[in-house]
Amino acid sequence: MENYMATCVCVSILALTSEDALRSRVELGPGVVNKIIQLITKSVESIAKVSRAGGSLEQADEADLWDIILAGCVTCVKGRPRYPSLDKALRRVLTVDTVAGTSPLILRELSQTLQLFKN
Repeated sequence: MENYMATCVCVSILALTSEDALRSRVELGPGVVNKIIQLITKSVESIAKVSRAGGSLEQADEADLWDIILAGCVTCVKGRPRYPSLDKALRRVLTVDTVAGTSPLILRELSQTLQLFKN
Protein backbone atom coordinates (compact mmCIF):
# COMPACT_ATOMS: atom_id res chain seq x y z
CA MET A 1 0.00 0.00 0.00
CA GLU A 2 2.91 2.37 0.69
CA ASN A 3 4.07 2.10 -2.91
CA TYR A 4 0.60 3.06 -4.10
CA MET A 5 0.55 6.07 -1.76
CA ALA A 6 3.94 7.20 -3.03
CA THR A 7 2.75 6.72 -6.60
CA CYS A 8 -0.33 8.87 -5.90
CA VAL A 9 1.89 11.69 -4.67
CA CYS A 10 4.13 11.33 -7.74
CA VAL A 11 1.32 11.40 -10.31
CA SER A 12 -0.24 14.38 -8.53
CA ILE A 13 3.03 16.28 -8.86
CA LEU A 14 3.50 15.19 -12.46
CA ALA A 15 0.04 16.46 -13.33
CA LEU A 16 1.18 19.97 -12.42
CA THR A 17 4.36 20.13 -14.50
CA SER A 18 6.18 18.47 -17.43
CA GLU A 19 9.06 16.06 -17.93
CA ASP A 20 11.25 18.77 -19.41
CA ALA A 21 10.64 21.07 -16.44
CA LEU A 22 11.48 18.35 -13.94
CA ARG A 23 14.59 17.22 -15.79
CA SER A 24 15.85 20.81 -15.90
CA ARG A 25 15.83 21.04 -12.08
CA VAL A 26 19.38 20.36 -10.91
CA GLU A 27 18.13 19.87 -7.35
CA LEU A 28 16.43 16.65 -8.37
CA GLY A 29 19.55 14.93 -9.63
CA PRO A 30 19.98 12.95 -12.83
CA GLY A 31 17.93 9.83 -12.11
CA VAL A 32 14.97 11.06 -10.07
CA VAL A 33 12.51 11.42 -12.97
CA ASN A 34 13.40 7.93 -14.20
CA LYS A 35 12.84 6.49 -10.70
CA ILE A 36 9.46 8.21 -10.47
CA ILE A 37 8.46 6.79 -13.86
CA GLN A 38 9.60 3.31 -12.76
CA LEU A 39 7.49 3.57 -9.59
CA ILE A 40 4.42 4.64 -11.56
CA THR A 41 4.94 1.95 -14.19
CA LYS A 42 5.36 -0.74 -11.52
CA SER A 43 2.13 0.35 -9.83
CA VAL A 44 0.15 0.41 -13.09
CA GLU A 45 1.50 -3.01 -14.02
CA SER A 46 0.44 -4.33 -10.61
CA ILE A 47 -3.06 -2.88 -11.01
CA ALA A 48 -3.38 -4.46 -14.47
CA LYS A 49 -2.28 -7.84 -13.08
CA VAL A 50 -4.93 -7.73 -10.34
CA SER A 51 -7.55 -6.84 -12.92
CA ARG A 52 -6.39 -9.56 -15.34
CA ALA A 53 -6.51 -12.15 -12.57
CA GLY A 54 -10.19 -11.37 -12.10
CA GLY A 55 -9.74 -9.36 -8.91
CA SER A 56 -12.22 -6.60 -8.27
CA LEU A 57 -10.44 -3.28 -8.44
CA GLU A 58 -13.53 -1.53 -7.08
CA GLN A 59 -13.65 -3.72 -3.93
CA ALA A 60 -9.94 -3.71 -3.08
CA ASP A 61 -8.64 -1.74 -0.11
CA GLU A 62 -6.43 0.22 -2.48
CA ALA A 63 -9.23 1.06 -4.94
CA ASP A 64 -9.15 4.80 -4.27
CA LEU A 65 -5.38 4.91 -4.65
CA TRP A 66 -5.58 2.96 -7.90
CA ASP A 67 -8.15 5.40 -9.28
CA ILE A 68 -5.86 8.33 -8.45
CA ILE A 69 -2.85 6.62 -10.07
CA LEU A 70 -4.66 5.67 -13.27
CA ALA A 71 -6.41 9.04 -13.61
CA GLY A 72 -3.08 10.81 -13.06
CA CYS A 73 -1.48 8.70 -15.78
CA VAL A 74 -4.29 9.58 -18.18
CA THR A 75 -3.70 13.27 -17.43
CA CYS A 76 0.04 12.98 -18.03
CA VAL A 77 -0.15 11.17 -21.37
CA LYS A 78 -3.39 12.50 -22.90
CA GLY A 79 -3.14 14.63 -26.02
CA ARG A 80 0.44 15.68 -26.56
CA PRO A 81 2.13 13.80 -23.72
CA ARG A 82 4.01 16.01 -21.32
CA TYR A 83 5.88 12.92 -20.20
CA PRO A 84 7.21 11.04 -23.24
CA SER A 85 9.21 8.69 -21.00
CA LEU A 86 6.09 7.77 -19.00
CA ASP A 87 4.11 7.33 -22.21
CA LYS A 88 6.78 4.97 -23.56
CA ALA A 89 7.04 3.01 -20.29
CA LEU A 90 3.27 2.59 -20.00
CA ARG A 91 3.09 1.35 -23.60
CA ARG A 92 5.58 -1.39 -22.70
CA VAL A 93 3.54 -2.45 -19.66
CA LEU A 94 0.00 -2.03 -20.97
CA THR A 95 -0.22 -4.12 -24.08
CA VAL A 96 -3.54 -5.14 -25.55
CA ASP A 97 -3.03 -8.55 -23.92
CA THR A 98 -2.50 -7.15 -20.42
CA VAL A 99 -5.72 -5.12 -20.41
CA ALA A 100 -7.95 -7.48 -22.39
CA GLY A 101 -10.99 -8.32 -20.33
CA THR A 102 -10.28 -5.80 -17.59
CA SER A 103 -13.34 -4.17 -16.15
CA PRO A 104 -12.32 -0.84 -14.61
CA LEU A 105 -13.25 2.06 -16.82
CA ILE A 106 -10.18 4.15 -15.93
CA LEU A 107 -7.77 1.33 -16.93
CA ARG A 108 -9.55 1.08 -20.27
CA GLU A 109 -9.42 4.87 -20.64
CA LEU A 110 -5.67 4.83 -20.04
CA SER A 111 -5.28 2.08 -22.63
CA GLN A 112 -7.38 4.01 -25.14
CA THR A 113 -5.41 7.18 -24.42
CA LEU A 114 -2.26 5.25 -25.28
CA GLN A 115 -4.12 4.05 -28.39
CA LEU A 116 -3.66 0.39 -27.62
CA PHE A 117 -7.15 -0.26 -28.94
CA LYS A 118 -8.27 0.91 -32.33
CA ASN A 119 -11.87 2.18 -32.26
